[in-house]
Amino acid sequence: MDETKPPGVTLFPEERLNPYFPIQLWAIGWLGILKSCIWIFTDPSGLQEPLTIMGLRYLVMTLPLFFFSVGLFHKKKWSAWGMGFSAMLEILFFLSYRDTLSTLVLDHLTPINLVFSVIIFIINGPLSDVIILITIPFILRYTRS
Repeated sequence: MDETKPPGVTLFPEERLNPYFPIQLWAIGWLGILKSCIWIFTDPSGLQEPLTIMGLRYLVMTLPLFFFSVGLFHKKKWSAWGMGFSAMLEILFFLSYRDTLSTLVLDHLTPINLVFSVIIFIINGPLSDVIILITIPFILRYTRS
């Protein structure tokens, strides 16, 4: 047993900091973590009904996205499949509830607000789910069961 490592499960393995760690796993893992917690750090605006629906979406998807992302850092195949499935569910969500896109507003007040709101729109919106689905075949090459 290695005395330098603490016992138990590590959420973020040191291997992910290795320059040879696959960039697809690293990037989509962090995208999933950001998707899982970004609602906490933003102040969405809009009508009450779409905000309630988006809040329920985040309530349901927060933990799965976080665990799938941590699984990607550990190169687990189940996490790649789970991340792809959750991305498909979110795309279906946005197609079913088009009003919720109104909660992802682009703020034109200052250039910094615009950049911040574009980043939030990309992470929260369906574009990040499309990016995840595009990278799943590449991610599956680097995962193991």
